[in-house]
Amino acid sequence: MYEYLFTFRSLTQAQLAQSVLWQNGVAAEMQRSPKRLSKNGCAYALSISNAQLYEAIRIFRERKLQFKGLYRKIGAQELEEVQL
Repeated sequence: MYEYLFTFRSLTQAQLAQSVLWQNGVAAEMQRSPKRLSKNGCAYALSISNAQLYEAIRIFRERKLQFKGLYRKIGAQELEEVQL
């Protein structure tokens, strides 16, 4: 089972997205984005399980919430960008 990271440009955007997901029953853990994904300074990410990925995407689209990128975690350190 994979885990996915939605990245955001700011802490405020990540907090809003996390709150909306939680209100809709989707568990999302906030964390700092890995350094290689945050080239322009500070960035945050929400970690989502594979089981809740499509529900999270649906909620983001429905609520018009923007995220910077989506990545699939492969192993402990490797990330793969996901194109929607």
